[in-house]
Amino acid sequence: MFPSATLESPARSVPASPARRAPNEAQVPATSASTREELKSPRSVALDISGQGTRRRRADLLLEILLFIGAAAVLAAWLRKALFLGQRTLAHDHLFWGLPTYSFYADGALNGRLPLWNPFTHCGEPFYPALLQLRLLDPVTPLMLFIGRAFTSDLFTLYAWDRFIRGLFLAVGIYALLRPQARHRATRIALLMLVLWSSVQWASFRQMALADQFLFAPWIALLFLRIVHARDQRWGIWILAAVAFGLNFQSYFFSGVTLLLLFLAVGYATCYRRRARRFLRSPEVLSRAAVALVILMLMALPNIALYLSSKDLLPTVRVLTRQPFTFTATDGENLRTSELLRTLSPQGGSSEFEPRPSAAVSHRWTLSYSIVYLTGSFSSMSDYLQMLAPLAGNHATAHEHFWGRPSEAFLYLGQIPYAVALLGLVAGRGRLKRMWLLILAVFFFLSLGPDGGVHAALYWILPPLWFIRHTQDFSLFVALALLYFFVLGAEHLLAPRGRPLFRAHERGGPVSLGGLRPELVRPIAGTSLTLLLAAVWLITAHLQFPFSLYQAVLIPGALIVAATLRRAAGEAWLFWALLLGQVLAVIFLSTRHHDWDSMWLGAIFLVVPVLVWLAWTRHGTIRTTCIAAGVVLSLASIAAYVGPGVVEYIRHSHGARSLAVGLAAALGLILLSLSASPEIRRRLLITKSSLTGAFAVLVALDLLVFSSYAKQLADWQRPDQFLGVPATPQTPHFPATRGVAPIYPPLPPGQTQMVRYLDVLERRAYAFTPVPQDEAPASDLALSTDDKIRRMLETRRRLATFFMPRQYFTLITSGIDPSALKAIAGIGRPLIAFKNRYEQMPDDDTLRLFRGARGSDNLVAWLDRSVAISQTPGAHELEPLESPSNERTGAPKATWTVQRYDYNSLVLSIVAPRASLLYWADGYDPAWRAFLDGAEIPVQRANINFKAVRVPPGSHDLRWVYRPTGFLLAVVLYYVPIVLAVSWSVIRLAISNRRRPTRLPTPRAS
Repeated sequence: MFPSATLESPARSVPASPARRAPNEAQVPATSASTREELKSPRSVALDISGQGTRRRRADLLLEILLFIGAAAVLAAWLRKALFLGQRTLAHDHLFWGLPTYSFYADGALNGRLPLWNPFTHCGEPFYPALLQLRLLDPVTPLMLFIGRAFTSDLFTLYAWDRFIRGLFLAVGIYALLRPQARHRATRIALLMLVLWSSVQWASFRQMALADQFLFAPWIALLFLRIVHARDQRWGIWILAAVAFGLNFQSYFFSGVTLLLLFLAVGYATCYRRRARRFLRSPEVLSRAAVALVILMLMALPNIALYLSSKDLLPTVRVLTRQPFTFTATDGENLRTSELLRTLSPQGGSSEFEPRPSAAVSHRWTLSYSIVYLTGSFSSMSDYLQMLAPLAGNHATAHEHFWGRPSEAFLYLGQIPYAVALLGLVAGRGRLKRMWLLILAVFFFLSLGPDGGVHAALYWILPPLWFIRHTQDFSLFVALALLYFFVLGAEHLLAPRGRPLFRAHERGGPVSLGGLRPELVRPIAGTSLTLLLAAVWLITAHLQFPFSLYQAVLIPGALIVAATLRRAAGEAWLFWALLLGQVLAVIFLSTRHHDWDSMWLGAIFLVVPVLVWLAWTRHGTIRTTCIAAGVVLSLASIAAYVGPGVVEYIRHSHGARSLAVGLAAALGLILLSLSASPEIRRRLLITKSSLTGAFAVLVALDLLVFSSYAKQLADWQRPDQFLGVPATPQTPHFPATRGVAPIYPPLPPGQTQMVRYLDVLERRAYAFTPVPQDEAPASDLALSTDDKIRRMLETRRRLATFFMPRQYFTLITSGIDPSALKAIAGIGRPLIAFKNRYEQMPDDDTLRLFRGARGSDNLVAWLDRSVAISQTPGAHELEPLESPSNERTGAPKATWTVQRYDYNSLVLSIVAPRASLLYWADGYDPAWRAFLDGAEIPVQRANINFKAVRVPPGSHDLRWVYRPTGFLLAVVLYYVPIVLAVSWSVIRLAISNRRRPTRLPTPRAS
């Protein structure tokens, strides 16, 4: 599962001589045992198949696999109500977007068909764009679906398992990428817990786009380093890398990994300039890159097919819901500044509601900068500040005393792991450190969006940014870089005792120019930097538009000052400045907002361990002070947790949380008491092994406490509990008529948004999407159908979905008469009707007709017997129908009967006494085809958004088929490289097992 060779190693097993090293490689010492192990090539490590080292590596790998399974089992236990019991489901976007569309997809897939058409939403619309929007073409989705159906038929449970398996796949990728740099067992154990119990998992249980954007990123980085750094030029590795990258060409999810690859290449060229040039000049690269490019083009075909259909679909998330604001001052009118800022500030979340008639419609699928800026969701400095205050945010935990402006992409990796990551950032040793530092910096600023400055500059030169509206989706890329620095810091911390933790102080810098004595330079520089960083944290945590734009100056300015003072302060003071500056900001904000829970968690999981470390490594007054402070903090934390003011809180807390906090506090007291013991006993009891174990236990307890709060993200009510919708696969039924809009009971407590695709969940056809309760109160149930339609047409807030047909948007935003919409959309009427007249006219004339140009009563009477056929260039000419004057009184009426229906097709048996038009009040799309008695007949776009065909007199079988040929062909070609890659891997594995030599026993010496 995990590679055994380090990726931070040259291709050769013998290190280069100092004279032949690159300038940036000469600084890395190659004398220690760990460095010599790092310089081993993958081939030299693979050849070492005997001896104690191999057995130990195998034992370690087995232990890690068992620990991974155990940690995954604990995560599954937290999600047991969603995974096993079928009582709850995942939170937020999963309920609003993912669950309805997945259930419709799974319903069709389990019945042997790929759902392509959605007859329920927007009077009928294509469904295949949602397949890409939710990454339902990933092989893991159908695989998990068909394996899971052997155990349960509950679609909501299968969805929870699908997201759980995606999270495990993501965690394995991160661990496989970073494991080679983690040589100590404690580092690997802590890394296992971090990828499974931190916000790497929990954030994606709220925002599914976070995991979808990041899913293959660690695997692509691993394969990139395998090819470029480890010089693994095998065809299989190249094909696997191309397939892993091509899997992201679903909707906009290629953007994040494309940026990651770009900055990995730039960072690697910065670290290894000569090696990068040799790689590009290698003769094998060109042929393999050409094949990889062909694979990428094949796997991008579904996205290309979707882009080509953009003339028929309107992506609602790319529509501005407000026009630019203008002011006209009148006499005596004073406009308040708050109103001006609220009107001009970024609106955020344009996907929440459908666009109004006055909206600025974007006719391209790339995002203009104004749309990104006005409607996007971005990370904030509060997200990163709260990495030391896990309970301060209101997205992961139900906490009353939250503070700051956190986004939904919250980050928490544990307090000690975060401090260790800062240590790795400052003092860690790694050959690719500068590359990962670039990744950290770029994605940190990109996640802040336009307010960070970097996004505003790179948007104009990097096309991948044209497709991403929510830059908070980059938060997991930041977490990946932090995990790398955590590994560096942990390895540096667990190094042998003889190795100094920080490099010797480098003289120089601006502070020393003031004539101060050398022993005062570092404290002054470090203290100044600490206060500066604390001030920047506090200021940026509260900035709102338009003052948030100052982040683009404040944050880079603080980093420039830190880089300037680095030499004067030294590594030790720089590390403490980075940590204490953030700690001071957290203490100030937590105290101001009465967030005492974050305070005592910080004391237990950050302050006490740091004091223990200081007490063990220092002597004299500092050691005594640390011991006393640690004991006081531990006792105070325990007292605060079990004090009378929080007894009621403990009653409602879970046992795992109480146990974890108690064990952590007890561990701190034990370590502090051992630190206070005599020197000989202290050296015997506090060893590297004991501190290593305490480090791993502390990380586990910290993440256990956080997960006990965050698990409420998988504890939301299921739709079948508060909406009464079915949770098992349903037999497709033809909707006999269409409703106005869903009117449903109130949402459960704690949920402020509503299910977008409610009509899909209920399998009921509606003319509109749901509306908020204040827009559709219970009194609307007593309104007539015409009044309901008028209310829906006039409402300001209809919930938006991923896409809508352009003709539907034109129809409902054109001021149409409600009675006309009722007739043409089949509201309260049969969706299929025979018409004996038609008029062929341009769409503009049709819209004028529907606005009531002939009067409401005359319009309804005309629509009952006639239909408006769109007159467009290249449209098929209809043969004339029988004149109404020739109709006989009492003549038999045309009839139709549904023979078979499966959403993608409809088979009707019709009996028509005369030639007429069969009108189907279902959305029109060019991919719809009709066959009359086996012969194809043209499908006409009728009444702007619907379809009709001409049928001759007599009895016939009419078959409607929705067949987007281009998209289906693209999907087939999309899976071809995947099948070839899997087949190649299986064949190579079989061949290697067959060629493996038999291992003979070693003769024992006499």
